[in-house]
Amino acid sequence: MLHCFPTGKRQHSDEDLHKKKKQKDKNKEQDASGGKPQQSDAAGEAKNKKEEEKKKEQAASGRKPQQSDGAGQAQKKKDEKKKEQVASGGKPKQSDGAGEDHKKKEEEKKKEQVASGGKPQQSDGAGQAQKKEEEKKKEQVATGGKPQQSDGAGQAQKKEEEKKKEQVATGGKPQQSEGAGEVDKKKEGQEREQVASGPIFDEDSEIIPPPPVEGQVGSYFNVGRWAKECLIKGYNYGVFHMECGTTTNNDVGLTTIGSAYPDFKSILGGVEIRKQFGPFHLSHNWQSNNEWLSEAGVNTPIAGGIFSALLRTAYSKQENFEYKAKVKTGFELSPIKMELALPIVNEPKAMGYFVVAPATNWLLGYRAVYNLEEKGFDKHAFCLGYYNGSSEVGLKMVNFQDVRGSIFQRLGKRFAVALQTDLYGGGETRRIDFGGQYMLDSGSLFKAKVKEDGNMGLVYQSKLNDNIEISYHVGFESSSPINGNHKIGVAWILNS
Repeated sequence: MLHCFPTGKRQHSDEDLHKKKKQKDKNKEQDASGGKPQQSDAAGEAKNKKEEEKKKEQAASGRKPQQSDGAGQAQKKKDEKKKEQVASGGKPKQSDGAGEDHKKKEEEKKKEQVASGGKPQQSDGAGQAQKKEEEKKKEQVATGGKPQQSDGAGQAQKKEEEKKKEQVATGGKPQQSEGAGEVDKKKEGQEREQVASGPIFDEDSEIIPPPPVEGQVGSYFNVGRWAKECLIKGYNYGVFHMECGTTTNNDVGLTTIGSAYPDFKSILGGVEIRKQFGPFHLSHNWQSNNEWLSEAGVNTPIAGGIFSALLRTAYSKQENFEYKAKVKTGFELSPIKMELALPIVNEPKAMGYFVVAPATNWLLGYRAVYNLEEKGFDKHAFCLGYYNGSSEVGLKMVNFQDVRGSIFQRLGKRFAVALQTDLYGGGETRRIDFGGQYMLDSGSLFKAKVKEDGNMGLVYQSKLNDNIEISYHVGFESSSPINGNHKIGVAWILNS
């Protein structure tokens, strides 16, 4: 069948119809996009796709206008940084790599901040300083709330605390500077070494009174006297000891003394003047450590016995002015003897003894030391002694705990041996001193002794006449007599 179209009108081809359809679709998209002109097909599709993606990003970012692709990426990173900034407490974020590290450090600091009680955290270096400061504060609480100083100052503070403790232990006397403290410490160690060459069991051992005159009663310190004469005298001097004395026709005496004990670093000297007025006497003494000693005493017969009294004062001008005073009194009436030392000013202890001679050559006694500051007895000591001119035995029981004994025995006219030891108690190490002496034709003595630790000592003691006496001594370790420690000294005593 043949169709005919009217003339004068142009019929569109299929291609034109397809283009018109696309144009209509574009017009619809243009209306949906706000009436903006559409671009070419390929460019339009890409543009539309990007526009749709931007709209989604715009909605996610709070409907802010979208920038170009490069600017959008920068804006996206900027928004992420702002979110991280809010999470980190409002501080600006750094670059991606640095930001990750910074974020990690910030999280660690927050944990440390919580652990340290909510205090703001500083930088790494400042954080270490803050950590040390926290440790110092803890130490500050442990030391009683006193401010802590720097590390070096902290060590000095620690030493100062130890010195204060030592100050309390020494009876409240002020401690010296660190250098002086080191000297004192060395001196104490050297004194202990000196003790090794001379057995100082207690303060009684150093007191060696003269032998009692016939008819008189010996004192508490005469018990074991000859053993002390053999084992102590001559060994207890330091590097040197020199003593010079003289007496005028008017009974005025003058004595000078100089001693280095236990070595040349510790030297002490002094001058004493004394005057006798019948039964009374006065004396005044100056020592090189700025101490002054004054005495006034009397010794007179009373009620068939002998009464003695002595007022002793001491004052020093070292750091602070110190003044001490005490009185000593005694009475002897055979077969008893007693002495008391009573404090007057700044003397913390009262002491005294009582002895009785129950039979010929025997002595029995008691001694006590009472501490007024602590209100208690520091010492109770009972003694028993026997001496017949050639044999001596001495026993002492101290504080009902320690028992000490001594023996002295003459072997003919020239030889003698002696022993001092702890019989019971006395600590972990039993102290033993054993020695002997030999008298030369000139009357000089050669003495030797050994201690429980193996240390040995030798003494040469000579009395040239009634006015001159000399002594030389040496000490060494028996286990190493050549390479071990050595002590050597000399003493001269000159009287006229």
